[in-house]
Amino acid sequence: MHSYHLPHNLILRFIAFCHGIRNIRYSTIRCYLAAIRFYRLRTGFSDPFLDMHGYKIPQTEMVLN
Repeated sequence: MHSYHLPHNLILRFIAFCHGIRNIRYSTIRCYLAAIRFYRLRTGFSDPFLDMHGYKIPQTEMVLN
């Protein structure tokens, strides 16, 4: 598995862009994030929603809940 992590602030900025600028619904944003996660795991990269120690990123969890 590759260890490259997506910067957490990039994920949060993507969520903010989708919601604030593009007016994309919450359910659609969640689908986009699921697709990003699926692609990264499928290509051998690490889960973008876990930190380097394997814990969920609190900021991302807060936004998604």
